[in-house]
Amino acid sequence: MNQQQMQERCPESLLIGKARLSHYKLDFTIYSEKRKCGCADIVLTKDGEVWGLLYIVSDSDLEALDTFEGHPIHYKRCCVTVYDNCGVGYTVFTYEVVTKHTSTLKTSKQYLGLLQEAAVHHDFPKGYTEFLGSFTTIE
Repeated sequence: MNQQQMQERCPESLLIGKARLSHYKLDFTIYSEKRKCGCADIVLTKDGEVWGLLYIVSDSDLEALDTFEGHPIHYKRCCVTVYDNCGVGYTVFTYEVVTKHTSTLKTSKQYLGLLQEAAVHHDFPKGYTEFLGSFTTIE
C-alpha cells in the first residue's frame, strides 16, 4: 500500500483510491527471507474485511508485479471484487499466498509501519487502523 513503492514497481500505475475487500482478513502467513519477517496475505473468512488501495495498472506493470510477488510460486494472482467509498464494485487482481502457515507470523515494525502509514494517510476506518496495531512485531 506504499505509494512510493508502487510507483517504483509500476511506473505507469494510477491510484484510484481506497477500497474494501469483504470476507477476507489480513494476516501474515508467509516468511520473507528478504525482509526477515512475516509478510501480508489475505485469508478467506466469513466476517472479515481488508482495506487497501485500488490502482489501474498497465500490462507491463502487472507483469512487474507478478515478478515482484513471486507469482505463481510464493503468491498467486487471483480475481476478487472490491468496493470503493461509494459502494461501487470493481473486479480486480490481488495476490494471495500459495502455501500458508497455520498461525500468524510476526512481522517487522518497519513492514507493518508501511501498512499503518497508508491506513492513516488514506483515512481507512478507525477500527481497521486499530486492528493493524494489534499485530505483534519482532522488533
